[in-house]
Amino acid sequence: MHISFQIKVSAELGRHIVASRDVKKGEVLFREDPIVLGPRHIGPGPISCPGCFRMLEYTFPPCADSCPGCGWPACSRSCSGLTSPDRHGKECLLFAIVKKVLKCCPMEIVLPLRCLFLQTTKPAAWKTLKVLAEEASAKHVNA
Repeated sequence: MHISFQIKVSAELGRHIVASRDVKKGEVLFREDPIVLGPRHIGPGPISCPGCFRMLEYTFPPCADSCPGCGWPACSRSCSGLTSPDRHGKECLLFAIVKKVLKCCPMEIVLPLRCLFLQTTKPAAWKTLKVLAEEASAKHVNA
């Protein structure tokens, strides 16, 4: 496959890509897997399954299904992402302990926790994430 872009760095934009040839509308230039995935939950409203990220209806009491390990709301007790080490599997035991102590565990801690797990599970991804975070922080400070 012909490389159709260059990675550049500037004080104004930080790291970015620039097309190295004419690009057709809708043309895919590259594909990349995310470094880490986590459920999105901001404020009241629908929540997502920590295993597969499927949106769940939030009702009281919360969802009929939950993770058998920690009790977090889930799309189903048999969701494969609940035991996957790249999804909910690593944090499940920790959440079970936290929920016993605090009686709750906010959804907002999932993504940062998964980022921290990269230190031991995927050191190269952790290193990349640190570089990206440092670049974003420097850009924010210089803005």
